[in-house]
Order: sequence, then structure tokens, then C-alpha cells
Amino acid sequence: MGGEAQSNPPKIEEILKQLEKAQAYSGVSISPDGRWVTWTQAAASGSRDTEIYLLDRKDSAAKVRRITAGDGQSAFEEKAVAWSPDSSQIAFLSNAGSSQLQVMVAPAGVERYGG
Repeated sequence: MGGEAQSNPPKIEEILKQLEKAQAYSGVSISPDGRWVTWTQAAASGSRDTEIYLLDRKDSAAKVRRITAGDGQSAFEEKAVAWSPDSSQIAFLSNAGSSQLQVMVAPAGVERYGG
């Protein structure tokens, strides 16, 4: 009271728009040589599936790439990245092409696995 200005609380629509933009990341992993970082996030399709993304930390112009055992268009449950000791390959779990999770291996830096 005493002359203090009160600001209007944000409208619920503004809060909901901000929440829709938020993304949760999990399974963040840095390669042993420190060059690559991977993470898992919810699939863009809004399903319960997850996607793995990879970024080259040493290249300032690098773009984020999706790593998948699928066709690159569909979403699957993909998670649990493990790096090879020399950082040249990643292993991950995927249910692409199957009803159960399988171990997949892909070279680091390759956008799709297709396997």
C-alpha cells in the first residue's frame, strides 16, 4: 500500500504459452574426448516416445542432429546412450522395428542409423 505500484499478474494464457515452450531433457552424456554431447527428450510428435540428439561441442557452426535406429521421420522409444572409449561410436536402446527395446550401435556424428 504506501505508494507501492502493483503489477498485474500474468494472464493464464501467457503462462500456458511459456510452459508449452519448455522442454525436459534427460540422459545427457558427453563423449570421452569431450567433443560430442547427446541428450534425450520427448518426441516432437507429442507421443510418449523419446528421441536422442547429438551436438558437436567443438564446432560453433554445428547443428543439432537426431540419432535414431528408425527412418528419421517416425518417433520411437530411444534412450540410454553409452559411448565407446574412443568416442567414435554410440550405443543406445531403441524399439524401432520391434515391440521391445534393442541395443543399437551407430557411428558418432551420423544423423540416422537405419539398421
